[in-house]
Amino acid sequence: MTTEKRRVDVFTAGCPLCQDAVRLVTSLACPSCEVQVYDLPGRLCDE
Repeated sequence: MTTEKRRVDVFTAGCPLCQDAVRLVTSLACPSCEVQVYDLPGRLCDE
């Protein structure tokens, strides 16, 4: 039986709100999920 990894892509701007979102997604991801975080420098979040 082959277990395929599910890929979860998270795009962030590096702000504190984004960091919270990454922590939440990572904590909710199942063992067969691979969380990939992409930081988009130069983009600003509305805090």
